Amino acid sequence: MQLLALALYRHGGRDRRDVRFTPGELNIVTGESKTGKSALLTITEFCLGRDDYLAPAGPIADHVAWYGSLWQLTDDPAGPRAFVGRPAPPKGQQSTQLAMLEFGGATMDLFDFDALTVNADSASVRRQIGRRIGIDENIIEPRGGGVGQTPFEAHLGHAAWLCLQDQGEIANQNLLFHRQAEYAVAQHLKDTIPYFLGAVPVDAAAKKAALRDANRAQRRAEAALKAAEEEAEAVQANLRGLLAEAHAAGLTDEHELTESSQIIGALHAAARDPRDGGTGEGYPLREKPTKAHSNCKTVAGTCYADERSCEVSWGPSWTTEPCS
Repeated sequence: MQLLALALYRHGGRDRRDVRFTPGELNIVTGESKTGKSALLTITEFCLGRDDYLAPAGPIADHVAWYGSLWQLTDDPAGPRAFVGRPAPPKGQQSTQLAMLEFGGATMDLFDFDALTVNADSASVRRQIGRRIGIDENIIEPRGGGVGQTPFEAHLGHAAWLCLQDQGEIANQNLLFHRQAEYAVAQHLKDTIPYFLGAVPVDAAAKKAALRDANRAQRRAEAALKAAEEEAEAVQANLRGLLAEAHAAGLTDEHELTESSQIIGALHAAARDPRDGGTGEGYPLREKPTKAHSNCKTVAGTCYADERSCEVSWGPSWTTEPCS
């Protein structure tokens, strides 16, 4: 991808200033001081999809309504081109996401002022041009803390940091990349350089995310399994306790069962009353006795108030015997 031209459109379309470049060669821009040469890098970055436009105060910021750029997307001069236009931010603001993006063939040139129209945003510019020059869909997993802790996509704006340098950065022996002195930019450079160098697969972060989700799902399943096992153990202990009580009361001869299904079957059998034919539908309870009689023949016997009969328990059966 190579820059073919930059254009500055004056308010009302009365004038357009173009700066043309020859692709594949060294282009040197000369001119008197304070004529806007240093602003070319800012304009270029703005046309590559940056939201902030930090143009210095002066004629450019005062009179330019639109900024335009023409790009050759491949090394082949007969290959596809792209035009990116950006309206200047409104007065009092230093950023905008509005943009114009058009693709064409080798004959595409800078647009006239009357043809300029907003049809995209800065994110769309970065994404669509990036796809056409080989920046595939990707997810970058940040390696450091602080800024950029959440995964993000490497795009055209990140690639621009590797291609641009202003005069202060060229003279600084401690800086290699554009805007490297900014903390957030430095962090994103560390995270994206391996991708642009081809040192990591495009889907590496996606695979890591899938693995992380799978591990999280496994931990949830293991926790659910442990809770279910603990609940099953509690139910088993409760069943064994009920069986022991039934055996102590003489309702069943079973007392060494271990399987839940066997214990439940034994408890169901113990709960059946022989007086209802073993259907388990129950038998009406008699009125609660009000007085115990000392002459009942068995310890289990309870004498009724009339002191003439006792209801005696013999295992699972019940009989009525006279008091003596």
